[in-house]
Amino acid sequence: MPSLGSPWQRYKAKWENCTLCYLCEVRKNVVLCRGKIPCDVLFIGEAPGLNEDAIGQPFIGPAGKLLDKQIEEALEHCPGMDPRIAFGNLIGCVPKVEGHKISEPPKDCVESCNLRLRGLIELCKPSLIVGIGDVSNKYLSKIIGNVTYGTITHPAAILRAEIVRKDLMYHRVVIILECLFKEL
Repeated sequence: MPSLGSPWQRYKAKWENCTLCYLCEVRKNVVLCRGKIPCDVLFIGEAPGLNEDAIGQPFIGPAGKLLDKQIEEALEHCPGMDPRIAFGNLIGCVPKVEGHKISEPPKDCVESCNLRLRGLIELCKPSLIVGIGDVSNKYLSKIIGNVTYGTITHPAAILRAEIVRKDLMYHRVVIILECLFKEL
């Protein structure tokens, strides 16, 4: 019997009710992807936050809005470039305990979510993967395959930074993105 629906619909159906790790017990939604699929650039963060858990899409809270602004600014310096962009995370469930988000996704949950993430990368077929944050970068280097890869500071870290460092951190990410986009 042939599979029904688009590749995205089949992917979503496969993972939207995932129970491979204990985080399924505390999430509201599995957070899979936001953006255009397939894509030229796939941004991969660590884990969904509480805003993302409520809506079911990655990078929609304050950090996501900052990242969108940085991407837009970087693309302004790349005339004629209009890459298809998508966003995902190492894990699809918000890592929280007793109602509070924990800072780093548990290693066993990241490992449980590897198959889902590999499926997302395969579905997106990106020319460039951008790892967002130190935790994401620690795990991504092992699974990205033969795709151009870059790393940026997580926008949440910029939001939490001391006021004197925010501008420098913000513009550093814009410059890195501009350089990565020009490699496409």
